[in-house]
Amino acid sequence: TYSSAARLEPFSAAIIPNYLYYSAYAVTGQCGTASLECARSLNALFYIAAAPFIYLIARQLASRPVAAIVALLSVLRPANSYTAYFMPEAMYYAGFWLLTWTCFNYLRRPSALAMFGSALVLGLLTMVKVHALFLLPPWVVFMVYASWSASRTAAAFGASPELAPAASTVAAPRAADGSSIGAPNRAAGTGLLLRSFGWLAAAMLAAAIVRFGLGYLFAGKSGLHLLGVMYSGQSQGKPALMSVIPAALQNLEGHMLGIVLMLGLPFAALLLGVSPALRRTPQQRTLAAMGVYTVLMFGALLAITTLFTASVAGHGAESNTRLHMRYYDFVLPLLLLLVAGHSTPGPEAWSSRPAQEPSFIARLLAAAPAVAVALYGATYLLPAFAPSYIDSPELFGMTRDPQILDLLATASLACLLLWTVSRRWGALLFLFIYAPLFAALAGAQLNERVRWAQQSDPYVRAGLFAREYLSPDEINNLTLVGRDAGDLFKTRMLIDNPKVKLIVQPHETDIDPASLGGPRSYVLTIGNYRAPAGSDSLVHRREFSLLRLRAEEDRNVVRFDRPEHEWGTSYVQGLSGPEPWGRWSDKREVVLEFASPLPAAFSLRLDAAAFGPNVGKPFVVRLGKQERTVTLPEKHGEVVIDFDGDAEQVMTIEVPQPTSPRDVGAGEDARTLGIALYRMQIEPRPYSRASGTARTADQ
Repeated sequence: TYSSAARLEPFSAAIIPNYLYYSAYAVTGQCGTASLECARSLNALFYIAAAPFIYLIARQLASRPVAAIVALLSVLRPANSYTAYFMPEAMYYAGFWLLTWTCFNYLRRPSALAMFGSALVLGLLTMVKVHALFLLPPWVVFMVYASWSASRTAAAFGASPELAPAASTVAAPRAADGSSIGAPNRAAGTGLLLRSFGWLAAAMLAAAIVRFGLGYLFAGKSGLHLLGVMYSGQSQGKPALMSVIPAALQNLEGHMLGIVLMLGLPFAALLLGVSPALRRTPQQRTLAAMGVYTVLMFGALLAITTLFTASVAGHGAESNTRLHMRYYDFVLPLLLLLVAGHSTPGPEAWSSRPAQEPSFIARLLAAAPAVAVALYGATYLLPAFAPSYIDSPELFGMTRDPQILDLLATASLACLLLWTVSRRWGALLFLFIYAPLFAALAGAQLNERVRWAQQSDPYVRAGLFAREYLSPDEINNLTLVGRDAGDLFKTRMLIDNPKVKLIVQPHETDIDPASLGGPRSYVLTIGNYRAPAGSDSLVHRREFSLLRLRAEEDRNVVRFDRPEHEWGTSYVQGLSGPEPWGRWSDKREVVLEFASPLPAAFSLRLDAAAFGPNVGKPFVVRLGKQERTVTLPEKHGEVVIDFDGDAEQVMTIEVPQPTSPRDVGAGEDARTLGIALYRMQIEPRPYSRASGTARTADQ
């Protein structure tokens, strides 16, 4: 769907309004059959583009080495497997971290410009992936929180947050005229808060104008649709909210078990973040804000994910045991940033005195729930839930091998235990030992599974065959039939034409002709199906078959510009290769052996011409013991030859004088040509002794 919308269709026809993504990936249309490889290259660039923003945010929380390892881990994490697909995940990943950087930039230096910049990024992000609409509520709440936090700082110190002293005991500086700078000023704080609400309303309006304005430029009136055709349809007919909450809570259990199993220490750090002892310096206030941002973003997306899973469970392959971590996976580096904030007190300039360290009891109380959930998850998560290499790649990589699961779970618990003793050393162990080990081991398991998908299956082979065998016009009238919708989408992507229709139905069933295209359309079946009436089998292989629906006038027709196996023959001799109009004979005799006996009586309508010295000379058409003589002009026309007698399978055309164009000075072609065959049709008729002569089509 994404590939077709980006390369093959006008944006106005896109069923998902990801117009900014399509415009960026439209360049893959210049790559021909390598469009997927080009998309993977762009994916890698966008994925790596997130790292600088993660580093800049991490520098507000930790030292340069710690910020660097967090940025590096954000790129090397196993979820980078999404760069293998023609999907907007990589571009969305970069966009989300640009958005996060703008949010924390506003936290440090609140201004109308910073607010507008963040809102515009969010508006543009909805055209990378429409799911960004779910980020709007947590973004609004966080910007209100950031404004409130900045107003408190301004009220306490009479200065902007980044200039505020580390503690209220620091003497306030004085201006040249002796007035106080940095003295408590509630009016300044209240004014900043009120102004921020105005900025927020105006910024949201500006973001909406940008979204709908660009949407109209990209796709006309279709671009004004916020959700697009597909998601609007999915939103209809959903069960009532209260009816899916029990199933959503069950699915939520699987998500929480999996995430805490992988990332137990960040959750303990998040719980400890509510301690007032961690809010005395700018670095610590940023860490507290990171906790708020994580809870808002992660909580909103997790709620949407579990409710969606519960609402579609039981439809097709959907199950409440599926863990759709893909819908929030891009926020997980926030948890690494939380740990980074515990790894160091930050640069010396951030604080005029050492920060107060939370007590051992506080750390123990924060770690205990994470330890309990991780231990429970290690024993209960499987097989109650089903991590998938696409839905939940990191959890899949961790749990695929029991030994790797035990090793990583033990290492995660060791980090938690060390963290209760020393907050800093536990965080460093997590970032420099556990997280790289997780990326290596889980990533290896995931890569093995993803690379296994490079092995072609029947759906892949059928798609590659159809793309090479059929012409573009024929592909426009092609229908695919198979038992799995996802695999049929894969076949259509390889065929590279969005006009190809899909029909999903079980094997060993009849294909309804009414569901197919009109006469002369094509049907590619993957698996065993009973061919519809009025269709010809063009290609039959072990895994798939290509059929063509027969038009009334095409019955028993041989088109000589088509491959031999489409003619209903089992043996052909004496013909040269196909040309756009038909074929030349290149021997003294043309032999056509049909796969089944011809009618006992029929009229042979032959569209043909003679070459060079054969013009006007008699060609002998032989069928069993019957012989008919026909003369042909230099320009092709149709003659009709009547046959009566026993049903035969072998037809022979004897050329009077095979001659090469080179021999008559008509070029360098050395083939011995005689008859040009364009088209042949066999029309059954009532049995009667024919005169044995040929006639023109008009006669």
